[in-house]
Amino acid sequence: MSQRFVKAHGERLRDFKADLPDPNLLSAVLALKYGGVVVLLGADALKENWRTATRLFFEFKLPKAAILKVPHHGAPNALQTKPRRHEHNYLDICSHEPRAKSVLFAGDARHPDPGVFRHLLRRTEVICVSNGLKDGAPGANPLNIGIPGARAATLPPVCNPVVSFTITADGTLGQTDGACDKDCAAMRVAK
Repeated sequence: MSQRFVKAHGERLRDFKADLPDPNLLSAVLALKYGGVVVLLGADALKENWRTATRLFFEFKLPKAAILKVPHHGAPNALQTKPRRHEHNYLDICSHEPRAKSVLFAGDARHPDPGVFRHLLRRTEVICVSNGLKDGAPGANPLNIGIPGARAATLPPVCNPVVSFTITADGTLGQTDGACDKDCAAMRVAK
């Protein structure tokens, strides 16, 4: 992968109009295992990244992921919805029973893609943390994203709700929604 980027940037030195590969191809997929629970962090990984990640996931015989950070804000270029034979997408390595929790950081009016969101709803318990940076009243949905629980982040100073998970050594998974620090709470009272 890195050779493709080195070659492309070399071509760019000769021709400033030469195409560069999508930098999201450099995103790393992390699978963290603790107490028999796997947390899958998808960063901005694309379909090509996931082909390798899912193959390795099965090779290492990891348990299905209990938590998924949805890659690339739910963009369609990260989810292979019709995988070729013997290929998998990131939902195939997530737990189905109990359903994995997928944490979605939706970036703007185009993210998440409606088709990807439907796949997430069918296969996981979706937790939408934010729907983009817009100046609006807390709890407003200025981008009109039709996701239950979606809420707008505000322009700095930012006071976003967060989602926290705890995993114990015996594999018990706990979730806390909407935690914020004392400064954040004070800003909300002041408004």
